[in-house]
Amino acid sequence: AAVDRAEVPAFMRQVEALAAGFDATLAPLHGPRAILAGEETEMTPLFRVMQRENSVAHALLTKVRGDLSQLRGACRGELKQTNHIRELLSDFSAGVVPRSWLATYAVPRSYSLSRWMADFADRVRVGQRLAERIAVGSVVDVVRARSVWLGGLLYPEAFVTATRQAVAKRLGCSLEELVIQLSVIDGAVAEEAFAVCGLKVEGAVWIDGALELNDGRHEPLPDCCIEWVRSEDVERDDCGLVTVPVYLNTDRRDLLFEARLPFVDATAYSSSAVVQRAVAIVAA
Repeated sequence: AAVDRAEVPAFMRQVEALAAGFDATLAPLHGPRAILAGEETEMTPLFRVMQRENSVAHALLTKVRGDLSQLRGACRGELKQTNHIRELLSDFSAGVVPRSWLATYAVPRSYSLSRWMADFADRVRVGQRLAERIAVGSVVDVVRARSVWLGGLLYPEAFVTATRQAVAKRLGCSLEELVIQLSVIDGAVAEEAFAVCGLKVEGAVWIDGALELNDGRHEPLPDCCIEWVRSEDVERDDCGLVTVPVYLNTDRRDLLFEARLPFVDATAYSSSAVVQRAVAIVAA
């Protein structure tokens, strides 16, 4: 039986209010839209990556909603506290993300509980819209028609690998023959390119078609495209370009790939300055 509200400890009332707010954040998110494979798509790596994104995101959504429901029930005295609920109470009281939620995909270690919830809701929302488009169209056409939030994917490294496999199949070449190129979109996107958005550069800013060192702040990059080209077709004269690492997030623990990008007055000095100033691109 539910207990009198006045008998509930103050911290549990605060936890219940926090969980109720999270419930409201997740309420508009509907269940998963099935992505059905056709004969031409069911075996493609890119389709399997997007199908996995869809299923894993909604499995986690179901788990989070279930945990919130149990937590609120325990705070109202309607459910007996289990070890799992006690752990949730402890995490919510401290404002940290439950470990069972963090096990699915990587986020910056600095994320608070509220920041994680807002980010997770955004990921699910964007993923649902992407799944809805894939359900009625070719997966390759869909991901090329509109920029994909690379850092919003649960497994962006798998997406990058799948784009390489898609291009290798189209060109009839091995994966080893292809090298990655990242460029800011300026006009039409090449047929072998995949548009991505949400990238940020740390330690530099994009000005007039090139990077320029700044005071270390994070700056958003315009929409970019990932393109896979044959290594033999890459221009050997890369004067004016510097190598910039592209990391999963601001923790810089997971390297996705490295990109050669134009730099203002690129010289041997500026290349070393990029390293010394730890210039990098982050996806989330």
